[in-house]
Amino acid sequence: ETIPQAEVIQRYRAKNKIEEVFREMKSQLALRPIHLTRPERVKVHVSICILAYLLVNTMEPYLKRPVIQYPL
Repeated sequence: ETIPQAEVIQRYRAKNKIEEVFREMKSQLALRPIHLTRPERVKVHVSICILAYLLVNTMEPYLKRPVIQYPL
């Protein structure tokens, strides 16, 4: 099966974006290697990290404002 060139490029860029997000998430949240053995614990840990990253990125623009405007 041949994949169109535009789709290959789109998938490659999506992969790069995911890698970029994980690098940023690791730096912003000061993540360090964690050794979990059970698959369900790994899933929960990753889910919590992603939620924390989303929260940080959502709140950051509001926290950078000179005056917090309500409602958020």
